[in-house]
Amino acid sequence: MEPRNGAGLGVFRRTLGDYKRLALDTSIMVYFLESVPRFQPYVGHLLKEVEAGRLTAVVSVVVELELLVKPLRLENWQAAQDIREFMSGLPNLEIVPTSRSIAQRAALVRARSRIGVPDSIIISTAVEASCDAVVGNDIECAKRIADLPYLCLEDFISRGE
Repeated sequence: MEPRNGAGLGVFRRTLGDYKRLALDTSIMVYFLESVPRFQPYVGHLLKEVEAGRLTAVVSVVVELELLVKPLRLENWQAAQDIREFMSGLPNLEIVPTSRSIAQRAALVRARSRIGVPDSIIISTAVEASCDAVVGNDIECAKRIADLPYLCLEDFISRGE
């Protein structure tokens, strides 16, 4: 089903205006890189705001790892290189390496929320990098984390359908 650029997108745009520094979950980057029609208006707008400097974005190295798995498994070296170049070339995007403090916070997040290791690292990276919120599309993660707001794309899309 094609998304409508209706109420959901408007609410998403207004909501983004409440934040300055956002962590991006893997799904955001996948939807953008693969041009997923249902999510393209949302991720396209978000990344334009980042590129223009109206928002700054943070991703954990875990996000980059997850993005590279598929092309590397398929031995699609050009696609892997394109992902690396996109990640390093997007203005106002900071790729944060995992540290001991992030790992220790991730252990606590995982113990409290029971989310998986990758998500707990992504959330902990967001907290350690002083992000205002996380943007993604993981409904369970959105329900379980209490460390900072999780803006779930599906919540906005359902408002516009």
